[in-house]
Amino acid sequence: MRIPWSAKAVADRRVEGGGVSSPMARRQRLVVRASVACAVLSLAGLAASTIIKSPDQLASESRAPVASVITAPVQERILKQTVVVRGIVAAPTTLDVTPVIGVDGATKQIVTSVRAKVGKSVSPGDVLLEVSGRPLIALKGQLPPYRDLKPGLKGQDVSQLQQALRGLGHYHGGDAAGTYAASTKAAVLRFYDDLGYSAPMTDGVGGATDRAALDNAQEAVEQARRQVDLLKSQLDGGLVQERAGAESLPTQLKYLQRSLDRAERTYAELAARTGAVVPMGEVVFLPRFPSLVAKSSATVGGLVKEPLISLSTGALGVVAKLRPDQAATVTKGMTAQIVAEGFGSEVAGTVEGVAPVQTDSERVGVGSPEGTGTAAPYAPLTISPSTTLPTSWAGTDVRVVVTAAQSPGAVEVVPLAAVSTGTDGRTVVSKVDSTGSQTIVEVRPGMSADGFVEVTATAGQLGPGDEVVVGR
Repeated sequence: MRIPWSAKAVADRRVEGGGVSSPMARRQRLVVRASVACAVLSLAGLAASTIIKSPDQLASESRAPVASVITAPVQERILKQTVVVRGIVAAPTTLDVTPVIGVDGATKQIVTSVRAKVGKSVSPGDVLLEVSGRPLIALKGQLPPYRDLKPGLKGQDVSQLQQALRGLGHYHGGDAAGTYAASTKAAVLRFYDDLGYSAPMTDGVGGATDRAALDNAQEAVEQARRQVDLLKSQLDGGLVQERAGAESLPTQLKYLQRSLDRAERTYAELAARTGAVVPMGEVVFLPRFPSLVAKSSATVGGLVKEPLISLSTGALGVVAKLRPDQAATVTKGMTAQIVAEGFGSEVAGTVEGVAPVQTDSERVGVGSPEGTGTAAPYAPLTISPSTTLPTSWAGTDVRVVVTAAQSPGAVEVVPLAAVSTGTDGRTVVSKVDSTGSQTIVEVRPGMSADGFVEVTATAGQLGPGDEVVVGR
């Protein structure tokens, strides 16, 4: 026969306890069961409360949040309208030089010395390098050399040489301006000697042939003068008697004097067209100093390659490219800042000029085939620094900040986003007080720069520290 579960449990407890359970035990079991049921019901109610919401609660949670505003304070500051571009530090003029120096016995143009390396500052009278043992010398002048300068020549290039030698302390005058005569020749000799070189001569370095010719001419002059002096002394002393049928002594003296005059003219002409020469291949005339060696392909022992050396002349400045819209706001005389981030320095400057808008021949766009792409129009901008830039800045990429406009003093400004214009044409800002209330203030806008605009209240009160709405 099968025993029911409850009867079985009672029987089991009877066995465990040694008999039938007491009424007290039964009451304790009932209390425990009631407590468990209450706990289960509480948990179910809590779960239901988190899921089930009243209609009022649902409506409250579905409403839009209360609107808030973003504000910014009214400031008092100096406004500056700036144009920012990148530029390159460079001298105003670059000159490529490849000297052709002719030296007796030299069959090749070989660089034998390099005195001025890239980045070196060059002054008048400096030797830049040597080709086949002969120097290339920097001198001040506007005209490039186009012929060898030698005795007997006249011209503007000779005058330029005289001025250059005067500036170096070698020429002290004595010849007519632009005439290469004795004083200029002596100055050239001193100039080369001071540099440690033999001056080239009209018959080559050394001038042996010319010296021999001059010596012979000088000897002819002296011989003719002795004959004239001898006859004069004889006539004065009455020691010579005229012979019958011979020319008179005064006539003979006249002929001797003519011979002396011819000898002197020959010597003078020879002396005037011979002597020290400044070959065009040994000098480079630069219009401005200091100058800077921008590039050089010269290496000792190497062949002369064109261009051998490139010189940037004049004080360093900054060149940049303005977009056409920027060029319309920049004019000569505006102040600028030159910022060299690589050196951690900045220098004040002035806009020297803005050239008309032009377009480079090259095309922009990476990977664009030649002849395709869009041309890049720009206006060349030149900046003159207020102080001399170090030569180490040459070729440096810099940031240029041009002040295109500036308020005369501190003005009240607000962010551009704070200003709005209505259909009635009024320009206003919305001022917010400490309680959050907003008041419309009509303003007159002025200069704008760097995201701010100058404002003057025309209806209402507005001052520094007031908060204005810039967004919602």
